Amino acid sequence: MRRLGSACIALGALLALAFAAVPASAGTLDPRWVDGGLESSSLPVPRPPAQAGPADPAQYRVGPGDALTLWMWGPIARTTTLEVGPDGLVFLPDLGAVRVAGLTLAETRRLLVDRVTAHYRGVEVAVQLQQVRTFLVYLGGLVRQPGPVVTNGLSRLPDVLADSLLEPTASRRNILVRHLDGTQSVCDLGRFFTIGGLDRLPLLRDGDVIEVPPATRFVGVWGAVGRPRRLELGPRDSLSTLLQLAAGPLPSALRDRALLLRWRGDTRSDSVWVSLDEIESGRWDTPLADGDNLYVFGVPEYRPLHQVSLVGQVMLAGNYPVRLGATRLSEVIRAAGGFRPNADSAAILLIRKRPDGEPSDSEFERLARLSREQMTMSEYESFRTRLAALVPNFRVDWRMIAEGHVALDPLLQSGDIIRVERVTNMVRVDGQVRRPGLVELSPGAPWTYYVRNAGGFTARAAHSQVRITRSASGQTALARNVDAVASGDFVWVPERPDISTWQQLKDVLTISAAFATILIAIRR
Repeated sequence: MRRLGSACIALGALLALAFAAVPASAGTLDPRWVDGGLESSSLPVPRPPAQAGPADPAQYRVGPGDALTLWMWGPIARTTTLEVGPDGLVFLPDLGAVRVAGLTLAETRRLLVDRVTAHYRGVEVAVQLQQVRTFLVYLGGLVRQPGPVVTNGLSRLPDVLADSLLEPTASRRNILVRHLDGTQSVCDLGRFFTIGGLDRLPLLRDGDVIEVPPATRFVGVWGAVGRPRRLELGPRDSLSTLLQLAAGPLPSALRDRALLLRWRGDTRSDSVWVSLDEIESGRWDTPLADGDNLYVFGVPEYRPLHQVSLVGQVMLAGNYPVRLGATRLSEVIRAAGGFRPNADSAAILLIRKRPDGEPSDSEFERLARLSREQMTMSEYESFRTRLAALVPNFRVDWRMIAEGHVALDPLLQSGDIIRVERVTNMVRVDGQVRRPGLVELSPGAPWTYYVRNAGGFTARAAHSQVRITRSASGQTALARNVDAVASGDFVWVPERPDISTWQQLKDVLTISAAFATILIAIRR
């Protein structure tokens, strides 16, 4: 037992010595080179920032805060992480410091590979960008939030300057980026937002100052293009650029006939006819100047689509193509498979939209501002005629078309709506009746039958002014002139106008004066 205890004590001492031999930095990375093994570093390895794509070694410039990984394999296998310090240097163990700030990633790789291979012969070396640095750039000019912005080495102008940050009058196509080394770049952010091309925008650098000036120079493109508009003149703009920013010519564009209008100051310089094919091929891709406007003309009525809508009680409702001046209503009805059993074919409604750009009627507008008492009889009739013309709805009786009356089969226009209603077998009665509503049709019954079934006249009814609107034609007539009421007709009983005692006395005096005048004239 005494020997076993001594053995345990000895084993515990050995374990204590083994743990004591492990350095306090175990588990972290050590920057020293280790021959024949994997080199470690105390630098943390952060998550790489979000980026739109791989870093271009020819464009990315190394700076303070970047971390590089150097790999060696062959007779010696080693890996080390190198951080670019604030002074722009990286430290290579056994080789010393190397200045890399301001160099492109491609130049940095060549420099480090040359240094290592000159010292360790027969080894293969590679350098990889491990961590992208962050730094400040500064926004100024016509921006909503000027000041510093934190970004990283893979950022370009759209990453720090969204269109929503720009003032309405700010330039989008001539943004100036000033670098710390005294150089500057002009960036076309508007072109990127319109047609893309991120590679045309350079990577931002540490301490860049982004200056947004006002937009002062403009050009225009009009006519048969995808996006006709006025836009800011950008750097190195030409006619081909203008067509690209306008989404290109439409298929209806006349390829050999476009007009370039150029200005010098306030005087028009010249107008030049150009070919779109020559512009797009580069044979005549002239640079643009402030005030230039390109007019692209198109073929009128290019691939026109003329159609009508058929709705209601037909077998196949929907849109149908028509030939202007040739297709009649009956052709569309037959193409739809005819009517449903409950269709009211005697009262087809054809709704025609008013032509676009129809000039205003100044006489109608003048009459519309007058009351009935202020109009003469001729003005009132003219107003009613013009008012009826504003509602281009027509009633069509299919029975007359079926009997062969071609003149009653209307030619259709694009945009017409053909509505086939359901047979109601009801007559609507409204106005000064006791129970306004629908009354079931009684074939051959006069209009008084429907008024009576609607409860009869009220005390305010004008018996002699009852009117009926016919469902088949849409016309309104006095009830006493209508032989028989048909399904869907509308019986309207108007209200008797109020006549004051003074008005009655005035009418009596007027009539009496007229009679007196006649008697005097006869006696003489």
